[in-house]
Amino acid sequence: MIRHSVRYAIAALAFGLGGCASIPNSAEEAALRERPNQPRMHAELISSMLAQGRNYAAMAHIEALEREGRTDKDQLRLLRASAQYQLGELAAAETNYRQLTDTDYAGQAWHGLGLIAAQRNLRQAVIYFNQAVSTRPTDAQIRNDLGYTLMLAGRLSEARHHLATATELVTEDKQAQNNLVLSFLLEGQDDKARKLAASFRIGDADFRHLQAESRVIQRMMTQRANEFEQPLADAATAKEKSHDNKDSVQRQSIPGLYRNTR
Repeated sequence: MIRHSVRYAIAALAFGLGGCASIPNSAEEAALRERPNQPRMHAELISSMLAQGRNYAAMAHIEALEREGRTDKDQLRLLRASAQYQLGELAAAETNYRQLTDTDYAGQAWHGLGLIAAQRNLRQAVIYFNQAVSTRPTDAQIRNDLGYTLMLAGRLSEARHHLATATELVTEDKQAQNNLVLSFLLEGQDDKARKLAASFRIGDADFRHLQAESRVIQRMMTQRANEFEQPLADAATAKEKSHDNKDSVQRQSIPGLYRNTR
């Protein structure tokens, strides 16, 4: 299922003859202005902005931290890659993620590469997501994205393993719960899907929506089946793959794809 970024409403913006008043968007930003010499707090603020979908604001703060030069460079590269991904700058995001695959942020980097690959090549996305899971096995978000990708590829049994794991790692993860129900609908096991939906407290209206989405995914599975005609390569081969065509990477509309990166 599609995750919508949380956006906070900004109320009471005052406009004068000289332009708009400067009003902090959060208590954290207000505190940061008073105590600017806290790069860790600043990085956490940027992560919060990305989660809210405030990607341009996040990029501005990333540039500020890069100029100061006091924050972990790899952490900043990850934040920049996440912002670029969410802004649709996929070639730039891919470059930054690749430079992080041998760092402490390798799991997040492989995850990001998987999200990008899923736009054009499900087989490649599975390679990257598997690498991310091996690095961060308890990350429910990565498990969900791997499970969803396997589901699009028609590998429903494998998909359920990761989706069920995600639902148990984070018991209130509605996206993983919905995707797990979808995996049974796609296999024609409507009774199991309905019972599972009831256990997750998914209402009748939402269940009907999942049934409609399953029909969309079935068509997509047929359209993208050719992406799994060749055997999976290993991650090392994938990492060394030429990127001559990176600038041509385009974001495609895929139902349920995917939660925001971090």
